[in-house]
Amino acid sequence: SLLLLVMQYSRKHYLNFWDGQLQTAVASKVIKWNWYNATTTYTTAWYAGMNTWNTYGNSVGGVSIATSTTATSSADLLVLDIASSSSDFFLGTYTPLVGPDQLKFNPYFMNQFDNSVKQYTVTHELGHALGLGHSYLGNIMLSYATSTGQTALGTQDISDYDYLNTLSPTLW
Repeated sequence: SLLLLVMQYSRKHYLNFWDGQLQTAVASKVIKWNWYNATTTYTTAWYAGMNTWNTYGNSVGGVSIATSTTATSSADLLVLDIASSSSDFFLGTYTPLVGPDQLKFNPYFMNQFDNSVKQYTVTHELGHALGLGHSYLGNIMLSYATSTGQTALGTQDISDYDYLNTLSPTLW
């Protein structure tokens, strides 16, 4: 409908800003990462989500998420599992910090879902690490988790990524 179209385009980009700063683990168009405690339960989903962003990023000269770990002392992002029954920490969360940011997955809830939802969660949280905010249905950055297990980037995901990429190196 026309109303939906106007609302959809009234906010052109969904980015993750806090206090005027883009919240991102990107440094010089790269995310270097390491496991916090040697690994994660979701290694397969991790590499699949990373591949989704890298495939698109490589096609447009964007951010490269390192395909293997780096020393914790030089990592931009630490990946870990923390089991919690709190609904505030449902499937996963991205936390920007001074020092390496953290991307946490929650086995308490994640283990109730199939592999596509796990991959969706990883891809979604990596989107936050790139600086993307929540958007709407049909996109990886949908503002709430669904059981559909979407694994491909949506049009808004791509638009927001491209926008940040055009601002690089200002923000990336």
